[in-house]
Amino acid sequence: MILFDLKNIKCKYPGTSKDVLSIKELKIFKGKLTFLVGESGVGKSTLLETLGMMNNTLSDFQSSKSLFAFYPLEENKSISLNPYWKVENEKLLNELRNNYFSFVFQNNNLMNSFSAIENVMLSSLIQGKSVTEAKLRAEDSLKKFDILELAENSTKKLSGGQKQRFAFARAFAKDYSVLFGDEPTGNLDPVNADTLLNELSRSIHESKFRKGAVIVSHDIERTLRFADYIIVIQSALKNSHKMGVINNESVYVKLNSKWSNKKNELINDRGMKELLINAMTKK
Repeated sequence: MILFDLKNIKCKYPGTSKDVLSIKELKIFKGKLTFLVGESGVGKSTLLETLGMMNNTLSDFQSSKSLFAFYPLEENKSISLNPYWKVENEKLLNELRNNYFSFVFQNNNLMNSFSAIENVMLSSLIQGKSVTEAKLRAEDSLKKFDILELAENSTKKLSGGQKQRFAFARAFAKDYSVLFGDEPTGNLDPVNADTLLNELSRSIHESKFRKGAVIVSHDIERTLRFADYIIVIQSALKNSHKMGVINNESVYVKLNSKWSNKKNELINDRGMKELLINAMTKK
């Protein structure tokens, strides 16, 4: 089931004149973990910000040729996201993000004025859940990441890795249709990184196609292990300006032990690893 459907979109940041990312065609699916890879500055975070409605990166959006559709609930019921930027109503944008999106960044963004569990509860409280339900959800989420015993601690007393696990717990505690992660395990040791991604994978795959996840990653090994889809953002020059490009051939899906793109090319993990290394180091 489709989660996002994009066609003929160009992205740039407000106040700038040069496009950062060109998306010819892209579908992202529910029930799947989609990883974004590519060299530094090619537009991975830009795509995340565009999908998550964190920044109005859309430029030259023409409704007759362009499509930016989000399917949070049913296959045949979409929300066109571009008009949300034209309404100029921050309340509507906040409601959209709050109702459907959850975020985990490399910077944990925990608030020191609240205890660790209160930070986790906030995501549910903002969605309108009662204090009792928010606490139950938070405790359940903390159990998944084996940090319930740290619940009442001040965030100032937590290590960097513990803070990141609480950030994951906060993202899991709320209702969401899509979880966005920008290098969410970058500050974690290998064991905890695997634990968090295993839990995310389990949650998405068991959601009965109600949820999806989009993750920016530079970790090739974990991308190959946990991704269902990999979007390889290629770089291209336009008037001597480097920008990212996504098209049908940029997307690879895992089929059993191999990867395939729209050309129906089958690539094993070793070949895919070489492809990702080249994509991440291309100059």
